[in-house]
Amino acid sequence: MMSDNLFDMLEYAALGTEWREWLKEVEKTADLVDLRRADTWTVLKQPAKNVHAVRWLTEELRKAATAPSPDDRTWCVLYLLAAHCRDNTALGYVADTFVGFYRTQHRAGTLFCMEVVGRMTLHDEYPHLNALYNLMMGLALREWRRLLEGDEDYPCFLTEADFRRVERSLPDFRYGGFKEMVRIMTGNRPVGTLTAGELAARCHQSETVFRERFKEEFGQPVAGWLRERRKEDILAMLSDPAIPLSDVSERNGFHSLSTLSDYCQRNFGKSPSLLRKDTAG
Repeated sequence: MMSDNLFDMLEYAALGTEWREWLKEVEKTADLVDLRRADTWTVLKQPAKNVHAVRWLTEELRKAATAPSPDDRTWCVLYLLAAHCRDNTALGYVADTFVGFYRTQHRAGTLFCMEVVGRMTLHDEYPHLNALYNLMMGLALREWRRLLEGDEDYPCFLTEADFRRVERSLPDFRYGGFKEMVRIMTGNRPVGTLTAGELAARCHQSETVFRERFKEEFGQPVAGWLRERRKEDILAMLSDPAIPLSDVSERNGFHSLSTLSDYCQRNFGKSPSLLRKDTAG
């Protein structure tokens, strides 16, 4: 059943209006919704078709004395109902509620909204939610970046466990979040002799899981990617005449200029000096 406080408030507001019967149907339908099972949410599609009623509902929810809470089952169902309605007023409430949770760093509320929109946009029948989904993706990646970089000025308010939930809610975060983590953990410095195991440890994952995930997301084994990245790092440094060859050698994990030279001959067919000359010309 819907919670007494919120429903009582709505029932009182509906007195003398045309929305009273519609609200009674919503209450009955709400009992069929299991918040943990997205397949049960579709029962809200029918009442959501009454655009004017949903507009009235969202206006009343905005006026409510109590703040939205993911701990309130009634409010959660009504949020789902608004999300099913293809109307700008209803969508405005759905988006504003999410932004409110995010700005106040309300973890549970932020995650709940992401889960609703993420699961619903898996289906092409809710294109009105696409822009909101993209906003959520951008903010999720921003917070993920803050967590990985240990931003002290703007610390991330979500935990690693929260991001595992985000991964399940926003399918694109699984791809974007993993790539962002690899980018940050390899940083702007040369990868040198960094191994797959060392990179996995930086990313707080077992080497086996990391290797599988890396190949899935990057389309190639991590060892091969590191080898190519090392080549790119060396060529980039050789293209800058201000960087001494000794620094190129040391920063890329070579013990001497001769080992760097041997590497360049094997991989590029030229010595470091000739490669530098080519890039300078």
